[in-house]
Amino acid sequence: MEGPCMAKRWIIIITVFSIIMAVTSFFSCGRQVLKHEPLKDFIYYASENGLPVQYLEAVNERISIQYRSRPAYSGSTVYLTDSFNQEGELLQFYQLDSFEISSVFHECFHAYADLFIRAGNTSPEEMERFNELMEESLWYYTGTADGRSILWHNYRRQASEEAMAIHITNLIKYKIVYEKTAEKAARNYIYGSIDRDQMEYEVDLANRQWREIVNGKRSRGYYNKSFLRWKFPHIIDAGNYISEKEKKFISKFILPGMEGVIKIPPLTDFIKGCKTDGLPHDFLVEVNKNHFWQDDLQLEPYEEMDQERISQVYMIAFHKYWDYILKRGLSPDLSERDAFRKMLGAARKWYTGPISDAGKIEEIIKNAASDYIGDIILARTRWQDEINSDLLGDDDFDSAEFEISWKNAVQGRGVHGFYLADGVVIRTPMAMTLDEKEFIIEHILPDIDYSFGPLVVTGPLPAEGEIEAEAGVFAELVSTEGHTGF
Repeated sequence: MEGPCMAKRWIIIITVFSIIMAVTSFFSCGRQVLKHEPLKDFIYYASENGLPVQYLEAVNERISIQYRSRPAYSGSTVYLTDSFNQEGELLQFYQLDSFEISSVFHECFHAYADLFIRAGNTSPEEMERFNELMEESLWYYTGTADGRSILWHNYRRQASEEAMAIHITNLIKYKIVYEKTAEKAARNYIYGSIDRDQMEYEVDLANRQWREIVNGKRSRGYYNKSFLRWKFPHIIDAGNYISEKEKKFISKFILPGMEGVIKIPPLTDFIKGCKTDGLPHDFLVEVNKNHFWQDDLQLEPYEEMDQERISQVYMIAFHKYWDYILKRGLSPDLSERDAFRKMLGAARKWYTGPISDAGKIEEIIKNAASDYIGDIILARTRWQDEINSDLLGDDDFDSAEFEISWKNAVQGRGVHGFYLADGVVIRTPMAMTLDEKEFIIEHILPDIDYSFGPLVVTGPLPAEGEIEAEAGVFAELVSTEGHTGF
């Protein structure tokens, strides 16, 4: 009797197990598996945001990524949840929040430990340190948070690896959060919502909280007691916070350079000075982020800058704005996004012919816009200083020269884009288009052409031959029967 009953029991168990596996497989499928370097774009943008990506680059060639209802790692596959859109595509880095970004780093650390450290595919020192941590985990993670003993050695080792993975999660997530806190404080200071003391206090508070993260105050070990750990987790708190040696391992081998202080964004005082002087500054605020300026921009106090230096900073900042905001469609103003696309389309048509390389054409457009901004800011600061001196009775104001100079700057006379070829500047013979000028005047330097009130009001002009070129394009759209091609 016992034999048939035992057989029936096993049949029931196997049947239930098969049903469970079928259901979970159903809910985990329906989205594509990403195999060939699935994190290529993620790594590129993470690096641009100042996040260490060395171990992500290593695992990128060895893993696939798939959707699952909860993040996990198993057998060379990284399972992610909120990183996919409804079409099953991996979201762009800048579409993810801090938790989703840190989840990628977390699961990829498990992949790195599995495919590289344990497999002997990394440096001897790194392998030695990791193995030492696994051995030390046998006496460090011995009891759970509720006082029970952790009997199995594999659970203790798992607790150590998870403590390090959690520490990675916290470092990535809170670095992003506290950087945004500093950006918000700087923005509020620029627009006058808070004073400088309050801004410094908020950034200092963010740093105190950041030091707690760096010191591992929120990183605890845990292990997953479930047999099907990636499907039905049974999480047990291992009780202890991450050890000093584990933190040092992460700091040296996994996220080097991650623990620096949160700084006040570098353009803050410059933008405040521009705002005080009535210069356009909204686009400067958008690029006032520490990770946009990893080259450690050194700015002297705004009051000590001459007109050329102010103009130069505007030009540098616009290049950042173009690369990080405009090209990615991240402008906070929807009309600006649409205007940028239209401007690019028109400018590409204008420059195509003498130059056919799309990359060079975009470089020409960006550099022409940057030079145009530089000329306008230079003229604006120069003549504002001249007017101020005249009001103080220090100099005689030359109104005729002023009007000619200011009109030339706003109308973009003599501005030609350029590109670099083997370090040599190659300028295009074609002047920048009216579309480019209007985009700058309307969206980057709004109302700059009214800077001097009733003294002179001017606006940009089309480049020589531009009207004729547009007329030619329009003519091609009109059929011989007189019907338009629209």
